[in-house]
Amino acid sequence: MLRLALIMLLFACSLQAAPLPSAITGSYLTPERACRLELYRAASPQWTYVDLQCLRFADGLQTSMLSQVFTPGQCPDGTYLAFSFDPRLQTGAPKAAQALSGVWYMGAAGWQPLTTSLGEYFSIRAFTSAQLSVLVGFDPTALINGVGTPQTWVRLPQHDFASRAPYACNAAPTVRFRVFGR
Repeated sequence: MLRLALIMLLFACSLQAAPLPSAITGSYLTPERACRLELYRAASPQWTYVDLQCLRFADGLQTSMLSQVFTPGQCPDGTYLAFSFDPRLQTGAPKAAQALSGVWYMGAAGWQPLTTSLGEYFSIRAFTSAQLSVLVGFDPTALINGVGTPQTWVRLPQHDFASRAPYACNAAPTVRFRVFGR
């Protein structure tokens, strides 16, 4: 029992929490989908794109999402982001729907804010080189707060590809104080 607890602790420590580098770009197998995920930097470092294309096993439904996330020179933080598997499902959303701050998708009428009215969402909570730890649910606010169905998305190295505009997540600079005098 102690060995099992130690193994689980080591595994939990190996997972890295957000921020999300472009190195997580790749093909993934989820419990109900096969997905292609790409993160890449826009021409302006103020924005990062998250591109997801999936095929659902149950009914063969193909979904796609391209979100533009405001990241002023930083990496997107998966802890504070929830993405729709297919924002096109939301085109008939009621006007009272809440827009998610900083998350946009490319629709038929150009870039539009992502709303919280319909569809299934996912939030990347942690990652390793071989898998993503993801929460899935119908309420993006709940996902951002850590409430949802946990899933492990396994990377398929035989179908890997590179980000078209890669970026790295550097650690924040250390603040140092100097005392002058004696």
